[in-house]
Amino acid sequence: MAGSVVAAVLHALIAHRQHQEKQREVAGEERIEPGFVFTNEKGSPIDRHNLAYRHFRPILKEAELPRIRLYDLRHTAATLSLAAGIPVKVVSEMLGHASVALTLDVYSHVLPHMQEEAVQRMAALLEGENGVEWPEQVVSAQTADRHTTGTQRKTKKSQTVM
Repeated sequence: MAGSVVAAVLHALIAHRQHQEKQREVAGEERIEPGFVFTNEKGSPIDRHNLAYRHFRPILKEAELPRIRLYDLRHTAATLSLAAGIPVKVVSEMLGHASVALTLDVYSHVLPHMQEEAVQRMAALLEGENGVEWPEQVVSAQTADRHTTGTQRKTKKSQTVM
């Protein structure tokens, strides 16, 4: 499934690039090339007001959807990502937030229903239910070495005290 989505996005970007090349040929020297993926017909960055009023709102109206701000799509994507279990750190990076704290402050309303699932997973892990195993990082060789070293120190101390 994920591979098909990645392939679909890749094909859409390739088609978009080909469309831009055609626009470049039509516009000739008038076209600006600032290096953006999405531009207007002349190659300039898309004006957000034009995008909202000329394109986004007509699409909403045609689809008989409620009028929302274009920016609301960002919140929807973040909310759906968190609800789907995508780690907060990944969502934070996708949104360009400076820290995970900002993402948690804004989207914490999405997380409460996820707490029950987290409790169930932790209980399954601690109770050793079938199919639930400790992550390899938790039981790493480094952790085992530290534990062994600590035990050896305690043993040496107890031997010298006796």
